[in-house]
Amino acid sequence: MMETHLGNFEEVILLITGILGEEAYAFKIADEVEIQTGRTTSIGAVHSTLNRLENKGFLTSQFGK
Repeated sequence: MMETHLGNFEEVILLITGILGEEAYAFKIADEVEIQTGRTTSIGAVHSTLNRLENKGFLTSQFGK
């Protein structure tokens, strides 16, 4: 069975990704996390979280131009 539990940071990243839509890429997500929560985060943490969310089936990714 696929894991569907979301941690707090995963939930924040998922919400921000939904808000940013087509503009959701790691640097912009990290900036928005700081704006919305006052927390700074590394690009690595954002990438790891995006990968977990994709593995859990909450989002899909694609390479841009």
